[in-house]
Amino acid sequence: MPRTIAVKGEGRITAKPDYIVLTLSAETKNENYAAAVEKAAEEANAVSGAVIGSGFGQDELKTTNWSVRTEYESYRDADGNYRQRFAGYVVNMGFKLSFKIDLERLSRVLEALTASGSTAEMNVRFTMEDPEALRRSVLEAAAEDARRKAEILAEASGVKLAKLLTIEYNWHNNVVQSETVMAADNAVMPRLAKAAFGASVTPDDIVLTDSAGYVWEIE
Repeated sequence: MPRTIAVKGEGRITAKPDYIVLTLSAETKNENYAAAVEKAAEEANAVSGAVIGSGFGQDELKTTNWSVRTEYESYRDADGNYRQRFAGYVVNMGFKLSFKIDLERLSRVLEALTASGSTAEMNVRFTMEDPEALRRSVLEAAAEDARRKAEILAEASGVKLAKLLTIEYNWHNNVVQSETVMAADNAVMPRLAKAAFGASVTPDDIVLTDSAGYVWEIE
């Protein structure tokens, strides 16, 4: 049985976010299906108009969700028993706008959305345009860390590394995102937008970590 050295390589990468993802979610409700859908279309047009009016192309605004469900409410009947009755149709909508980081541009589109009359809740995330490149970098850092640890252990023990036998990695999708997240509903966003929101926010660096196990044979 070959002699081995097993180490855990750990990688840690920090990067400044270079991409903004603005997500919006809205909901309309009405007892009449056609009226609920019509209100949803008005909401979507308000969002689209604000985005285009801020200098973005229509194809840059993506629809991430558009669903309709029925809603029921509980009530007590004359005998005091709980019953369910139809409360209306609910339309849920989701939109996403992604662009290279530009805080002044972000401020303009937030202010335009506020002025449009949209009731959508807004969420701003700071991320990377190419998140896979950052994930690759952190794995490369983990591999280098493992090799360095193994070489230190081998030298301190008076042995030499031979071939790499195994690599154990539990894959998971690291979220490439700054911890700086801005979220507000339509009632609060006007204050943020008018207070030079874009110029006053400095997103925190993105920190990504990952690890893997390595086993080398030793001579």
